[in-house]
Amino acid sequence: MECSDFARVVRTMRKASNKQINGLALEVVLHCADRELTMAELMQLTGSAHGRLTKAVQTVTAYFDSGAEEIRVPALQLLIRRQVKGSRAYKYSLSEQGKQLLQGVST
Repeated sequence: MECSDFARVVRTMRKASNKQINGLALEVVLHCADRELTMAELMQLTGSAHGRLTKAVQTVTAYFDSGAEEIRVPALQLLIRRQVKGSRAYKYSLSEQGKQLLQGVST
């Protein structure tokens, strides 16, 4: 991996957010590049609490905002959330947009 590839990922995430980049969200996206992960696995890998991790994941994943009663889709949707069968847990994996963004980084 070259620094310019990683810098491109960071720059794209920063521009899409119109703010500072969320470092935890970037870490989650990079972990999910390898395989689908549950929130518990992400908590263990990142060492972050559930609440902080949930807020970070929401910046790169579509989710239902119960307060506004609408689906929120970020400008850069890098992860897809799928429910685990027979459970309330979710697994997170890279979206097509996420795969395209990380294409140059993984080589």
